[in-house]
Parts: sequence; C-alpha cells; structure tokens
Amino acid sequence: AYIEAEFYSYLQSLNTAALNLFFVQEGTLIHPCTPIGIIRGPLGLIQLLETSVLNAIDYSTLVSTKASRIRLSCPGKRLIEGGYRRAPGPNGALTASRAAYLGGFDSTSNVLAGRLFDIPTRGTMSHAYVSSYTGMEPTCVEKCLLTSKDSTDKIDLLNRSVFYLEKVTPTCGLQPNTKTNLSELTAFVSFAFSFPSSFLPVIDTYNVTHSGLPNFLAVCLALSEAGYRAVGVRIDSGDLFTLAEHIRDVFKKLTVLLQISWLRNLMIVASGGLTEETIKSLEERRH
Repeated sequence: AYIEAEFYSYLQSLNTAALNLFFVQEGTLIHPCTPIGIIRGPLGLIQLLETSVLNAIDYSTLVSTKASRIRLSCPGKRLIEGGYRRAPGPNGALTASRAAYLGGFDSTSNVLAGRLFDIPTRGTMSHAYVSSYTGMEPTCVEKCLLTSKDSTDKIDLLNRSVFYLEKVTPTCGLQPNTKTNLSELTAFVSFAFSFPSSFLPVIDTYNVTHSGLPNFLAVCLALSEAGYRAVGVRIDSGDLFTLAEHIRDVFKKLTVLLQISWLRNLMIVASGGLTEETIKSLEERRH
C-alpha cells in the first residue's frame, strides 16, 4: 500500500498536549452503558490510542466485575484469586490478579502480583506436589522431627501421623483396616513439616473420603501434639456440596470424640469451576 510521506511527518509531530482525559476513579461502581471514560482531542491521535486504551480497560473491567459479583454472592467469606495458569499470558495474569483484588477478593496466589501491587498472598498445595510422592519416602522419614512450637521438644511427625491414622479412620466412616494412600500421607507430612502453622492441603488427589480426609486428620492431630493448629482442607473436584457436608460432619464428630474444640472450625476451601451461583448455593447450605 502507498503511504504518503506527509503521514510519517504527521506521526513524528504527534504529542498529547491537546488531549483531555476524563475517567472514573479505579474501583468505582458504574452502571451499564455509563461511559468509563471520555477522551477529547484530535481525532487522528485518539484513533491511534483507541486500541491500547480499550485493551487496558476491557480485560480489567471484565475480571473486576466478575470478582465483585462473586464477592456479593458470599459476603464475609475469604476469597482467593488463583487463576494464573488460565490467564492469557503472564501479563494477563498480573492484570487479572490486580483486577480481582480491586473487585473484592481478599488475596491472590500470584506471588509477583502480591509483590508489585501489595496484595496479600495465600495458597495451599498442588495436586502435582501430592502425586510426586511414591510411598513412604526415606528422605521424609529421616527429616520429619518437628520442633514443638513452645519448647525445644521434637516429635516424629510421620510416625505420629501413622499412629493417629488408625484412630481417625472409623470417624471418617471407614472400616478400621481401610488403607489410605500412604504416598499422599507422606506428602502431607512433608508439607506440614515445612508449614506447620499454615497446613491446608488439597485432599482430592486420590479420594477425598477414603484417603485425603483421614490422611489430613492424622497429620492435623500429630501437629497438635507439637502445639500447631492446621488451617483446614481444600477440595478441587467432585460434588462440593456433598463433600463439604461430609467433611464438616467428620470435623464435628472428632471434636466431640477428642474434646478438641477447634477441630469443629477447621476451614474448608472450595476451588475449581466455581461461579457466583454455586457459591451462593454453598452459602445457603451453610458451607
């Protein structure tokens, strides 16, 4: 295509002194069809800016709006943004983390976003971490002497977890001789050893009711011997309603059985395919 030389001269002479920008303050609630911003100035210059301006606004507005709808569906609940892997590229992930925080989320799993934008960071563990363990790892067995929170005493976290596993199995509705996945148990122990004050594992890598939950409770009780309290569990698949009810029921039963009051209030974190509708349904069923 032929482009006149005067056009290049025009581009070289451009400056933004003649532009006037009027935008709502970031984070402001606006109604549909209300202009987010108005740009006044020479038409050619505005046309050149249009794509970049819309790119900067549209995706952030989309994520913030969705985040605010989710926030409105569950007031008072803690919301963690964890969509990095599904965002459109690394820059899109940073934009989404920031926008979700502006829209009402409490924290993000994106550590870089936390650093750049001063957003609180939170997270649990990945399924890949759990499945990377294949049995009772010797390195874990040798290194799991956990120092108590309030003294110099040490406990063997793995052996104590195995001990408690036999105690909690019947409470989970399983036969006493039921075998959980010991690879998962070892993964939980190693994670709890590194993060004894913030132990919140994902428990659906293999089977929530027959493995993940009893394994979690075993490690949870072993941690309590050393003066630490687990935070709770995360479920990422399956029937979230039914699983959450079962998990909470087990927590309550164990509270009565062991006379440990804080077990009743352990957190249940739900993730994976959640919408404001499913969240509202969970709320209505008091999860």
